[in-house]
Amino acid sequence: MPGLEGWTEDGVYVGVFDERAVVRSDARGVRYHPRADMDVVARLRCADRPCADTGLGESVGGPMLSVLLMLLPAHATDYHVCDCASGADADCVAGADASAGSPASPLQTLSAGMALFNHTMVAGDRLLMCEGGVFDAAAGLWYNDACTAADPCEVTSYTPSWASGDEGRPVVLAQGTAGFEVVSPGSASQQEGLTLSGFDLVCEGCAGTGAFGIFLYNDIDHVLVEDLHISGFDIGIHLGATNGCDGSTADCDGHNTDITVRDCVIEKNHVLGMLGGGTRLSVLDSTFSENGSGSHFEHNLYLNGPTGTATDVLVQGNTLYRSAWASTGQCEGASLVVHGLLTDLQIVDNLVYEDVGGAGPGCWGITVDAAYSDSERFERVLIARNRVHNVGNVGIGVSSCIDCVVENNVVTNHQAFDSFGVLAPSRFLSAEDPAMTGLIVRNNSIAVASGVGLGLPEQTDGSVVVSNALWVGSGSCFETPADPTEGFDTIDHNVCHADLWTTAGLALEDWQSVGWGGSSLAENPGFTDPPAGDLTPANPAGPLADAGHRTLSATVDHSGAPRDSAPDVGAFEVVPPTVDDTGTDTPEDSGVPEPAGDSAGDWVCGTTDDDADKSGCSVTGTLWGVGWLVGLGLVGARRRD
Repeated sequence: MPGLEGWTEDGVYVGVFDERAVVRSDARGVRYHPRADMDVVARLRCADRPCADTGLGESVGGPMLSVLLMLLPAHATDYHVCDCASGADADCVAGADASAGSPASPLQTLSAGMALFNHTMVAGDRLLMCEGGVFDAAAGLWYNDACTAADPCEVTSYTPSWASGDEGRPVVLAQGTAGFEVVSPGSASQQEGLTLSGFDLVCEGCAGTGAFGIFLYNDIDHVLVEDLHISGFDIGIHLGATNGCDGSTADCDGHNTDITVRDCVIEKNHVLGMLGGGTRLSVLDSTFSENGSGSHFEHNLYLNGPTGTATDVLVQGNTLYRSAWASTGQCEGASLVVHGLLTDLQIVDNLVYEDVGGAGPGCWGITVDAAYSDSERFERVLIARNRVHNVGNVGIGVSSCIDCVVENNVVTNHQAFDSFGVLAPSRFLSAEDPAMTGLIVRNNSIAVASGVGLGLPEQTDGSVVVSNALWVGSGSCFETPADPTEGFDTIDHNVCHADLWTTAGLALEDWQSVGWGGSSLAENPGFTDPPAGDLTPANPAGPLADAGHRTLSATVDHSGAPRDSAPDVGAFEVVPPTVDDTGTDTPEDSGVPEPAGDSAGDWVCGTTDDDADKSGCSVTGTLWGVGWLVGLGLVGARRRD
């Protein structure tokens, strides 16, 4: 039984069952690790105090650990490797390839580590690189068919015994070659279960070599790329296609599936930050910056379906900046691009931005559209809750999209050229591509210095365009077909300020005369600070309040909070506080409910505690994702940071 078991502050269970090793259980499963690697042991909690306060801690019985031990794989071995190439920590002590790979006697080269990975490691085993070490990238293919999705093999880092505490992450250095080529040799034979995490992957002299930081090819499934810093390659991560299956594995289907890229920094790669795609691909919480060298064909993130239609793809929580960064100091290529064949794609909660003066017209923000000579098609695409600032002449663009939704995005552009906030279609169709049908564009907040708020230049059958808040300094609210009654089910409840309602010179009254836009408003939406990207309403009681379409608006707002039965126009739903006149000072005392979604709202009153009408009081708190200090009895409000 263990000498100690408990939980870290972030809810990870760890049990120490001897002086050398621990069992760890978290969202990634149950694993056995050398205790030397586990700094979390010092953060365990026994009862209400850190276990570290009592040395090894007091035994707490360990029934949970007994159960977890039964779930561990039969084999789980760690192999250590430590090399001290140029740039390594001053204290670095290199191993030897003739060693056993233990913490005390590590291997030296990553080539020796790759040989172990390919020929010795089994499910659950780990290859650990020393912190502070610098390694030459191993030449050849990484291949192991003994790892499993349930118990992946890992390549990650460890703290060596010589460490003094100032060591950096391991660095894998490629010299004009690939970093990690995870490839089934020859015909495809499915391999699965690999985690790459916790190190830097750098290439020197890779420009124009075609070298990839990470390359997956030939039916590679269930891969996690986590907490890596990848730079200097032609392509940072390439999720490639496959050859035909060789029949050796029943699970081979000729596709790379279940790939996750999470918490990575992918920057300064010469052509593309990331290229490719696959079914159940997730790109999460990563930073893409300065990938590409100035061509319109270079991008921070370029997704496609390299082996046919990719499904269930999620791009969430990423930051993209300086795409196709040219020597002129400008972004020249779209930052987030999707081409090919994809179904059930979600692009949500991302930040895509450039500096004013730092983008050319071709530096689009997010675009899901057709660009190949072959047929392309996108079905059930959701582009939601993104922030897109100061990119090129299209903030968000879609084409060849069936039943696609663009909602709750915040788009601003203050570059010195005309731009579209949203453009659909963003490219004119070729004969092979389907026309858009079922497009929904709703509850977006858009502010552009010059150009068009919403570009909808072609007929899109069954489309709905409602509850959008638009401000155009010089230009038009909409570009639509010449006959506004064609192609759209509903265009209404939009609020816009611009020189013209449409690029054809129509006023809102012209729309309304043919039955369009009866509840739309040609008014300034009253954004708080468009140049700073803040499109929250400066006045929660302004023209956006409760003016959205009752049944066709998005059900949640930009923060994910639910909208009420009278939804606001734009990306933000603001729920003003309610007040009664009972003469009490708190909502709890008076029976006045807290504003919905506000767990921190409090009444702030003056010196008179029994101010019956609350004229000297205000309410602080977060109201459905927007911070406010609302002065009761006043028309306006101001944000509370």
